[in-house]
Amino acid sequence: MRKRILSVILAGILIVGLTGCGNQKTTDSKTNDKTKNETVQKSKGNCDVFECIKKLSSDTTYEKVNEIIGFEGKLVDQSKEGAVSTYKKYEWELTDDTSITVRLDEFKGKVTAQISSEFPNEMIKNDKVDFSKVDKLKEKINSSDGLTYEEFVEIVGGVEGTLYNVTTFSNKYTWVNSEGKSLNATFNSNGKCTIFNGVV
Repeated sequence: MRKRILSVILAGILIVGLTGCGNQKTTDSKTNDKTKNETVQKSKGNCDVFECIKKLSSDTTYEKVNEIIGFEGKLVDQSKEGAVSTYKKYEWELTDDTSITVRLDEFKGKVTAQISSEFPNEMIKNDKVDFSKVDKLKEKINSSDGLTYEEFVEIVGGVEGTLYNVTTFSNKYTWVNSEGKSLNATFNSNGKCTIFNGVV
């Protein structure tokens, strides 16, 4: 009788032990799956939003953008039928909160692209960005020599800007400091700043 009771107790302990191991394995599996899903989302395209826009130019084509990013863009807008100048606007969603948008304008057989990127400012916050010398930026932009991109970078703390818009005539960059305040600047094809604005 005692042997039977002892056997039942041991069997119960063994079952509990196996059940515990099974639960642990399931939890680990779920954790691994979650990590894999996050990794897949981050690498949806051939490049992230910041690298993709650097590889695109105003003379790019829809097919070329698809090749660079790695998948086909979604048509989100287009001109009305019969318009003199026509356009098509495509979007490539790289993650839940980052994307590349390209508007292709056609006039008299010539196609030009306007490229922009979307991303949360939180992604580019930098505690080295310094907006304390904004007056110097104003002084330089109004001078006869103008304000170059390199000078702009030096004045705001030596931090490179994040490219977020590309057209035939200009490139636009943005800087975000640790407090979330931002400064946007437009540079023409000669590399001179034509305008800057933001909340500093």
